[in-house]
Formats: sequence, structure tokens, C-alpha cells
Amino acid sequence: MVGLLLNRGTTTNPPSSTGTSTTINTSATQPSNSTPASGNQVTPTSPPTTGITPTLQPTPTQPTNSIPKGALLYSATSPGTPCDSSGGHWANYNSPMVSCQGNGTSLSNPNASSPDLVGTLLYSMPNRSFPSNYVIEVTLQPAAGNQADFGVYFRNQPGNAQGVYTFFVHSDGTWSSYVYDNTTGAPTTIKQGPFGSISGPLALDVVVIGSNFSFYSNGTLVGTASDTTYATGTVGIALDAGGSIFASNFRLYSIS
Repeated sequence: MVGLLLNRGTTTNPPSSTGTSTTINTSATQPSNSTPASGNQVTPTSPPTTGITPTLQPTPTQPTNSIPKGALLYSATSPGTPCDSSGGHWANYNSPMVSCQGNGTSLSNPNASSPDLVGTLLYSMPNRSFPSNYVIEVTLQPAAGNQADFGVYFRNQPGNAQGVYTFFVHSDGTWSSYVYDNTTGAPTTIKQGPFGSISGPLALDVVVIGSNFSFYSNGTLVGTASDTTYATGTVGIALDAGGSIFASNFRLYSIS
């Protein structure tokens, strides 16, 4: 089941860069802002031209042994529904505009005011369950002029629980990681720091081992964070209001 629902809110300790401060709320009764439960996914809307021209270049080579990727558990060239043809089950949250492009997925957020996230969440894989520890990998390319935060959800809690972790990249070249309270949905900043250039495709890896998280961009470690709140949970891609990104080459690995 999918527990993640995102609403407007303020962080307990907002980042100084962009103030991504999305509160997560898992009430399944919200009509348009509810994350669809398993078997009840939102039908995505194909957007007009988003202004993203995918850069056709290979994913940057990662330094040997820098990221502890074990066995490949799942992969999708075009993540999200209805683009994924690999058998995974995704739920599109808050009506993102989705366009399947063969070599990836264009995601746009039509909402006007930040914070107001949309996202797509992988909640089940064929013939296997989510491990407690894993490496999430996805290539995200922001559209030209994109100012919205974008990134990865991990350890999303099931059912009506409101807990999740996030890793966000900000347009000013910084990053932040948040944890969201399982009862109230209130987000708190765990860690933030410099990210570097966000131009071109970014191969993002989030390594989740126990209470320790490591964040990579194009094979380079950009930061780490630690938190003991959630021990398990599912994964996804997030985008704040007004943003457009191109997502491709989603992979989930065990820890080596």
C-alpha cells in the first residue's frame, strides 16, 4: 500500500536555500490530493510540450566501488505510470502531468505555489518485496529554466501513515534531506549542504543503510545524513510546484 500523501505546509527547520517544505499527509480520503492506493492509481494527464529536450548521452560512469550497489532488484527505463513497462506498480500523486517518451518520462507539476509537490511512487515490484536497505538510482534532468525542487522519496511508510524521507536538489545548487512525522506529517530538516551544478542529466543515487543515508550525483558523494525514525519503506520521485523534469533509468539495488 502507498502511505505517502503530500500537502502544503512548513518545515520545522526549513532550509535556507529554497524552503522546500512540503508536509506529507496520508489521508486516503482527500479527493484530488490523495496518493492512490494499490490498484487505484491516478490516471495521468499528458501535458503539452514541457520544454525538456532530453540530452541523449550515457549515464556518467561512476567510480568503482564508490556506491555499494549489489544485485539489481528492479529497473525501469521510463519510471512511473503508465510509462513503466517492466511490471512495477506505481502511484502518481497529486495529478502530475506525465508524458511517456520511450527513453524516459517527462514529469511536470501544474501547481502554482510552492510548496505543493507531485510525484510518482513505486509501491511494489514483481515477485519481490522491498528490502530494508537499498540503493535508489535515477537520472533526473531539469527543464531549461526550472526553479523547482526535485528529488527522491525513500522509506515511504505504508497505509495511512504519514512518514517518509526525502532528498531534494535545489535550483541554487544546494541539497536538503527531510524526515516527516508519521502522525502529523510535519517535516524536519535532517541535513543540507552544497550540491554543485544542476545542469544536464543528473544520475542521483541514494544509499540507505540502517539509519545512515548517502547522496551521490554523477558518482560523486555530495553529502550524508543520519536518522533512526523509519527502518523500512518504498521509494519514488518528487517535484515541487511549477517544475518540469525528465526522469529515466530508474534502478533499485540491494546493498553490496
